[in-house]
Amino acid sequence: MGQASTMFMGGILERRLGPRITCLLGGWFMSLGVVLTYFSVQHSFALTVLTYGVMFGVGIGFGYAIPLGCAMKWFPNRKGLANGVVVAGFGGGAFIFNQVQTAFINPDNLKLGRGSPGETDEEGYFHDPEMLQRVPHVFLLLGGCYAGMQLFGSLLLCHPSEEYVKDSPSTMAEEMERVELIHSQRGNGAAPLMDCMSISPR
Repeated sequence: MGQASTMFMGGILERRLGPRITCLLGGWFMSLGVVLTYFSVQHSFALTVLTYGVMFGVGIGFGYAIPLGCAMKWFPNRKGLANGVVVAGFGGGAFIFNQVQTAFINPDNLKLGRGSPGETDEEGYFHDPEMLQRVPHVFLLLGGCYAGMQLFGSLLLCHPSEEYVKDSPSTMAEEMERVELIHSQRGNGAAPLMDCMSISPR
């Protein structure tokens, strides 16, 4: 909900502040939510939903679409591939940080539902006191890692220069020329079909 309701605002901020500041603000707001979860998870489920749910989603909403737009501008002829790499990197982070969380919280790889040797729980909860005490602290670790990586990534983020766009094999001007060519050939029987299929002559 938070991500979907704020994604359009990221585009508005990007036009005014640029991609770096917008992504950094969104990323650090997300990281702040993760850090604050260190406190909220120890007091209230509702506060945990606010910090790790709403704040996390709002931060992603502000910054998620900006790298996608930048990638498409840098690779105008490979927009799908560029977006795929960005989205894959976003999803791949979950795989990496799942390993980090497990190594931090459960380094001894205790089985689910087992607190100490010989102790089991049919409901499948962890009961080891030392392991449970590590849970709040993992949010500090994750928040710090997120913030550092977001700062580094934001510094690398920028739109291509006008010279790069003009020298690209495919530019917006060329796309407009193709559209005008299609409309100028409406007398041709194939032109309406090409128009409907968004196919331009080359």
